[in-house]
Amino acid sequence: MKKIINCVLVCLLVLTSCSNSGSVKSFEYSFEDLLPFIKDSSIHLDDATTMNYCQKLNEFHQYGTNFSFKFKELGSDIKAVVIYADGKFSRMDNKCQIVCTIDKEGKNVSWNGLSFSDFITQPNTWTEVLARYDISQFNAPENIINIYPWCDGKGDVYIDNLRIEFER
Repeated sequence: MKKIINCVLVCLLVLTSCSNSGSVKSFEYSFEDLLPFIKDSSIHLDDATTMNYCQKLNEFHQYGTNFSFKFKELGSDIKAVVIYADGKFSRMDNKCQIVCTIDKEGKNVSWNGLSFSDFITQPNTWTEVLARYDISQFNAPENIINIYPWCDGKGDVYIDNLRIEFER
């Protein structure tokens, strides 16, 4: 009887942890998958955390790939966006941010940037970077959200394993 109860509890735990309540829309990006669509030399072979490719930014390639979403396709109840990425600096005086902008009718109405320096504490080491932005006041069907990395310093910045989640 004790084994049956334990089995039922484990099954319930697994089912509840794997169920999707619909509270998050998630998008994961592999630079291997994006390679055919990105026509510049910012996609870098080797140095990636997983697989073979990552994005490399520096003073010559300041802007990373822009991920754009229309609010009308995300839903009217989106409250926040959470962005996860693996980041690595070639030197500690690098400057890089994960930027989140909101555009309304072609004009920027919100700009937020979170510095990778808040997370990366030593050079040449992959570190998870996390940014969370409240976007509930901008959630209108005609608005567009843009998410991209921006390197505004010297040295190389590497980005891999980008995941974007929209919270309800």
